[in-house]
Amino acid sequence: SGVFGPAHVDPHSGYRRYAPDQLVVARLVASLRRVGMPLAGIREVLEHRHDPDAVDALLAGHLHRLEQGVAAARRELST
Repeated sequence: SGVFGPAHVDPHSGYRRYAPDQLVVARLVASLRRVGMPLAGIREVLEHRHDPDAVDALLAGHLHRLEQGVAAARRELST
């Protein structure tokens, strides 16, 4: 998906190696996936990760969409 790639791929075995400095980004990607953020949103967060205001806005937008989804599910289930 191009969101996060290895530092090196062995051309013979296909084994992927990651650099130690990629750990922070890998953990961020994993956290965002756990809260249901789509890959396009994660890509956008990564592009703006050095701008806290932009990241806050992206996370707030995701949280708002999640809350809307829960509210819609509650309405549907109540019928």
